[in-house]
Amino acid sequence: MQWAKRAKRLLTFSDAVKAQLIEIFRFTNERIIVTPLAPAEHFKPQPKEFVESVMRKYGLAESYVLYVGVVEPRKNLNVFLRAFARLKNELPHRFVIAGSLGWYSDSLLAEIEKLGLQNRVTIVGYVPDDELPALYCGADAFIYPSLAEGFGLPVIEAMACGTPVLCSNAPALPEVAGNAAIMIDPRDEDAWTHALKEVLINKELRSELSKLGIERAREFSWKQTALKTLKAFEEAALDASR
Repeated sequence: MQWAKRAKRLLTFSDAVKAQLIEIFRFTNERIIVTPLAPAEHFKPQPKEFVESVMRKYGLAESYVLYVGVVEPRKNLNVFLRAFARLKNELPHRFVIAGSLGWYSDSLLAEIEKLGLQNRVTIVGYVPDDELPALYCGADAFIYPSLAEGFGLPVIEAMACGTPVLCSNAPALPEVAGNAAIMIDPRDEDAWTHALKEVLINKELRSELSKLGIERAREFSWKQTALKTLKAFEEAALDASR
């Protein structure tokens, strides 16, 4: 961390990470600038025809719940799988996992088999960025049960597409989701089951979360991030010249 100690400014994606840097490494508050991420412009509600074509490509004929991201332990997917399994006889939904399989893959596949979810879980792997918005838009809900995040970009991408979001209340997700998502203790299987069922059976709730998500996503932009980054460089240069 010697390089960080010499830096005039440090950039990070969230207040949660900033707080950790201050607590663990004793960096001063003014040296750390939060520059949030943002969804790309093409993450927005998509035409029905495009959504249906992407769903056909990945063999998604039924209603589904979506997760986007790498598969690894901190993503906490096993807990969600157990919560999802409790609803398999009540709801028709499929659970779709879009992302690269990491070192957690064997554990995830074993959990799917143990829970008897082989016919209810679809792992589509990596999805090209230009198809992701359609995959978000086709989902009845997006879930993100992480134990910790530096930011949580898929949450804001899903919101920008108008997809109802259920995510954990672990850092830094509350500052990303605001009041536009259902926040859940990542380790509470009962809470995940209850919240998921409520969202999937309640069309009005999904509509409200969709509207709130789109509004929330508009608060994040790459222009805003660029301006904050530029300001940090200007402040660092000024400090170096003194």
